[in-house]
Amino acid sequence: PFAGTVQVISNSYCRALSVDGNNWQIQASCETHQQEWNISPQEYIPRRYVLYGNWSHDKGFSSLPLDPMLDVPSLEHVESSLIQHMNALHSRTPFDAIDHYECWALHKESLQPLALLGSVSETAMIPHARLSRWQAVPEQDRHRLKPHQQMSFDRLQDYINSNSLEHAWFQRDAQHIGLPLQPDQKSQPLPRLPLNRDMFADCTEDFHNWVSWLSPRLLTLQTLDDELFQQLALLAQNHAIETARRLNVYPRRLPEKILNTIQVELKIRGL
Repeated sequence: PFAGTVQVISNSYCRALSVDGNNWQIQASCETHQQEWNISPQEYIPRRYVLYGNWSHDKGFSSLPLDPMLDVPSLEHVESSLIQHMNALHSRTPFDAIDHYECWALHKESLQPLALLGSVSETAMIPHARLSRWQAVPEQDRHRLKPHQQMSFDRLQDYINSNSLEHAWFQRDAQHIGLPLQPDQKSQPLPRLPLNRDMFADCTEDFHNWVSWLSPRLLTLQTLDDELFQQLALLAQNHAIETARRLNVYPRRLPEKILNTIQVELKIRGL
């Protein structure tokens, strides 16, 4: 399920993740030393990360209790390396997207990209990508849905999964052309949204409901053209709290009229 883009600041031993550019989750690597296992440093090995603490520019860094048996970087190392970088870099969000390798569910008849299943930043990560059937929303968000939204999203989910029988990996270029990574595929334009809106004539309303509900998160995509960004901004003003939270990670500034509408809504809510 699409949950928005993630900002990442990392070094060799730890990383910081943020969905809004303000609040950062610090994670520490507790991988086994590669050289002890005679693993080539060129080979991509998925790391295991554990939650180490939290950081924000206003509140600073706060650590969390850790299992003493874990082999993780020292607090001094995290503060002297990662935290210093964060103080210098956090205000530069959004960072340029680097996950240009995308896996798309293909329509069973036209073989055109139908729905985005996942993305990675290096081809070496593709064999480790966890792919499953397309989901409309993250499971932890389902409780926020109203009954009619749940029904709509379930229909959309069923439509996509029943009309896609295979998937393919592409590299998105600067013109949004998908360059195939498998020899049996051909280059073709990739959608700018995680769904191909040209292929939902049979469930237009369900598609629109999904785009409207996720518009604050979809606005974080750097694949949007000006027209699509403006369309999503109009929808996102109906989700004032979540949209305001993500203002620092939008690739463009929202129109002033929409920003004013959001500010009025927040003021009415006392936020």
